[in-house]
Amino acid sequence: MTEFVENPGPNPTKQDYELKAFYRLVQNLKAAFPRLPVVLTLDGLYANGTVFHLCRHHGWGFMIVLKDKDLPWVNEEFASLCLLQPENRLTWITGKHKEIRQAFRWVEDICYTDSAHREHCLSVIECLETKPNANIRRETTKFKWVTNLKATKANVVGLANQGGRIRVIFDSEKCKY
Repeated sequence: MTEFVENPGPNPTKQDYELKAFYRLVQNLKAAFPRLPVVLTLDGLYANGTVFHLCRHHGWGFMIVLKDKDLPWVNEEFASLCLLQPENRLTWITGKHKEIRQAFRWVEDICYTDSAHREHCLSVIECLETKPNANIRRETTKFKWVTNLKATKANVVGLANQGGRIRVIFDSEKCKY
């Protein structure tokens, strides 16, 4: 399903027209497929209370990129609670020659109240991925997502690699929310 981005007015912003098109698409998608189980994978532009609310209202899951500067309260809670939850860590070795190391951390049940005073219960997943670059030096990249899916040791790798990073087809049945 497609929703065209419309450029109303003389000076629209990227956020303005992309988000408005997304909100129209959500309504059209739900109307066309009312019982379809959906897990949205979105970039950081969509990390906001309205998107969280729409997903909860429609019974949809989401994996949204969480940048360090976005949702400061959620990022602060994640950083603080990670220190208190060492059991929510997992190291995963992958790659054709086992050359990629992924260090996962996650926190469940972060309470967030958006600007419309709606409360959301969120999880945050972080992956520090270390792998050789083109010069054979090891390089680390950080990936982080906010989600309404429950993260556990059994599913955090799938949520990140098959959901947040969309490496293979995502099986939402294995990631209950």
